[in-house]
Amino acid sequence: VLKRDDHFRIEPINKSRIDAVSGPFFLGMDRKREYFEQRHAGYHSFFKQDWVNLPGFIEKKAEKILKDSGQSFDLVGDYLWPVATATSIKFFGVKAANEEDFKEAIRAVFHETFLNLGNDTKVREKGEEGGKALTSWTRAEIRKIRKSGKLGDDFLGVLLQAMTEKSDEEITYISSGYLVDSIDTTVTTATNILYEFVSNAAVLNSVKNDIDNDRRFVGWMMEALRRRPHNPIILRQAARDTKIGEKSVKKGAQIFAITLSAMQDSAAFTNPKELIPTRQFDRYMHFGYGVHACAGRDLNFVQLPILVKAILKRNPISIGNISFVGPFPGSVKITLGET
Repeated sequence: VLKRDDHFRIEPINKSRIDAVSGPFFLGMDRKREYFEQRHAGYHSFFKQDWVNLPGFIEKKAEKILKDSGQSFDLVGDYLWPVATATSIKFFGVKAANEEDFKEAIRAVFHETFLNLGNDTKVREKGEEGGKALTSWTRAEIRKIRKSGKLGDDFLGVLLQAMTEKSDEEITYISSGYLVDSIDTTVTTATNILYEFVSNAAVLNSVKNDIDNDRRFVGWMMEALRRRPHNPIILRQAARDTKIGEKSVKKGAQIFAITLSAMQDSAAFTNPKELIPTRQFDRYMHFGYGVHACAGRDLNFVQLPILVKAILKRNPISIGNISFVGPFPGSVKITLGET
């Protein structure tokens, strides 16, 4: 379903939501010239960032928070959100006067854009309000850059250099789309990974033994997310009469691609109940699949190993149940031992 984007379209699912919240962004578009123009400019700006020094920035922020947190604290609110937000502000060059307002706006936009499967009116209204705030902050930064004449080297500055013929409005669409994809995804996936690790002593011990083996450590994270993904269902709509395997599908039918169950399929994952850190990375669907993979996945995966390792190096003793705010982890108490 996700690979056959000519048969199973994303525009009927995402376009109206994304357009209403933050403006036309390529993750709400099917294959067209505008889709490829936006994706090319965005990826160009993404990979022009300082990926060499970014991990050090994240590590320093994480270490400072953990040093001041004591043994027990809220993993989500006290640690993951502040680090992911600070990283995003540095990377994209967009910020609000109040960090709490920034957090709430980004979360509201993400909720409406990607997770409002039931078309909840309140979620939509809150998402649109968040989109207006994010647009306002981004436009303010663009005006500041234009006035100074110094484009800078953060994402927004490079994007302005790359898309000189585009309006500030379109620059805002692209910047906002990438930014929204880079915070809540990091927070939710890191929460899920750490819950799976810390709540199982045997798994925790095995992961800690591989903490200096980058390939295996990332493999453990991918396996934890296979058991507890941040987004277990992806929607598409059939563009024509077609088939999925032997199942006939009518044009206009809505398709629920359940990636959670797909990643428990023994035909693709031998011994699916077992966490095996050496599996092939291209089998996982944590960040989508095909042409509409998560735009912020590369930034997510710079942050995730750093955030998770910093906790594991402090010998976590226990982790509580995750309390949720809508579809998002709201808080979870974690208790650490001695470093």
